[in-house]
Amino acid sequence: MKSFDVTNVNELNASSLELKITGNTNSLIINVDDDSQAKLLFLDANIENITINAGEDSLVILNFIHFNEHTSKQTINASFGSKVVVTRGLDGCLFVYSMNEWNNIVSKLKSLSFTKKDARMFNRFFMSSATVCDFDRQGRINIPASLVLYADIKKECTIIGVNDRLEVWATDKFDSLIEDNLDVMSDVAENLFEGFDINA
Repeated sequence: MKSFDVTNVNELNASSLELKITGNTNSLIINVDDDSQAKLLFLDANIENITINAGEDSLVILNFIHFNEHTSKQTINASFGSKVVVTRGLDGCLFVYSMNEWNNIVSKLKSLSFTKKDARMFNRFFMSSATVCDFDRQGRINIPASLVLYADIKKECTIIGVNDRLEVWATDKFDSLIEDNLDVMSDVAENLFEGFDINA
């Protein structure tokens, strides 16, 4: 992984790159082209405002080491509107939804029968921690301490885009999840896409 010092840099094209980001700057715009991916590791980087311009069908993975006041507030320039909903996710991460996607999720949850125990339990787990977070003037949100504690985020976090949401992970937990499942991932893919041409 190449190192990149962002001191006195305001904009970076990170398409198809894996970069270790260091240095200090007030504001950094990161561009990722359509159908491209970028993996960025922020190592002791002091950046007050980060904007991610992610193209269509792109994948951006962000790792933050030495999680602090500056790097706990990030801006992701996407179709999120003026606020998002952050809630407990599955497997020990946080889910982040736009208001439109959140309303879609709530509608689906309403269709579950309240007489079923699993439906009641999941609604309590998922809905009780849901927090509407407004963007500040710099496009940042504050994640409630209770959710940071649930995700066990201490010094490092990883943010990934998954279909209709963002997932926020403690980096060690995310790395362990991937490492522990590498051997079975081929079987998982085969079972999921059996009879389906993913390239069609």
